[in-house]
Amino acid sequence: MDCYDITILHYDITMEYYDFTMLYYGITKLHYDITMEYYTITILHYDIRMPYYDITILHYEITMLYYDITISIMKSQYSIMTSQSSIISSHYSIKISQWTVMISQYSIMTSQSSIMTSQYSIMILQGFCPNLWSPQEDEANTVQ
Repeated sequence: MDCYDITILHYDITMEYYDFTMLYYGITKLHYDITMEYYTITILHYDIRMPYYDITILHYEITMLYYDITISIMKSQYSIMTSQSSIISSHYSIKISQWTVMISQYSIMTSQSSIMTSQYSIMILQGFCPNLWSPQEDEANTVQ
């Protein structure tokens, strides 16, 4: 082997090393590209999932709003029912008061009727027995 053969052999080894280096670089670049595709798919998956999470959160907020509105309506209905109950109670109290007034008026009328009956009885007695009793005689006896 002469110097020329050694140079050619050196050149062949260098070229093989270069090819191996290029192959290694290609594999490394392919690995990098695959990794980048994986990250892109991961980001895409995240981008696809985020609206779902946003919709879920929005659904939760709408549900809570609905719950708050429902509770508010129920409280209002309870307040209205309480007010209606109060009104009905007041109405019955007024009716009871009216009945009490009517009973009192009836009692007064009954008492007046008794008084009138007593006066009529006195008048009848005075008609049959005029000297039995008279207010003038009573006054005359009192003055003397």
